[in-house]
Amino acid sequence: ETLLGSMIMKWLHSLFLTINLANFFSQGIKCEIYSKFAKGPSPVWYDAKMITHTSHLINSFHKVCGRELFPGAIQLVNSDPVGASKTLFLLSDRIVLSHGIQDDQEGPILNYGNSKALQRWAASWEELTSLPSSRTAEPQNREARARAMEMALQKGFNDNYNGIRIGLDGARFEIRNAIIWNIVIDGQRLGQAATFTEWNDLD
Repeated sequence: ETLLGSMIMKWLHSLFLTINLANFFSQGIKCEIYSKFAKGPSPVWYDAKMITHTSHLINSFHKVCGRELFPGAIQLVNSDPVGASKTLFLLSDRIVLSHGIQDDQEGPILNYGNSKALQRWAASWEELTSLPSSRTAEPQNREARARAMEMALQKGFNDNYNGIRIGLDGARFEIRNAIIWNIVIDGQRLGQAATFTEWNDLD
């Protein structure tokens, strides 16, 4: 009986330690996940500059092109700017890009790309928004791209644009029926933007 009792006590002690270790590691994992989530960077659509920029994209597109960038965009940006910023960034069927008016050696730098644009160009937010917009196309296609941008600059917008683009991973793709427009707010030109829903891989 003494030997059996000792064995039972050892077994119970081992079981107790196992349960407590499992709880410890489980809680540790949960805490680590929570900590990363709580302390991590806020989604880009919460950034004050991006909320303002989203408003500029939506309002300038509506004014210049006479249509909405996505269904309900104008009402949403007026009633819930953060919601509009999130919706535009997370659109699953439309790519939206824009650049500023910097006089860089390679031309203006991209300052916005929604999640679909980041995916298509195989880029992080930081990588995309430090990229001269001219480099979204290969050297042999940049002149045609520049002509399209200039046409939009003169007319206010340029629709039904087709062209070849290249991602940061080297993958080439064709865009079709893209719309390029000027971002003009209160008479001040802030840059240009482009949007499209049709593209196909070439590689």
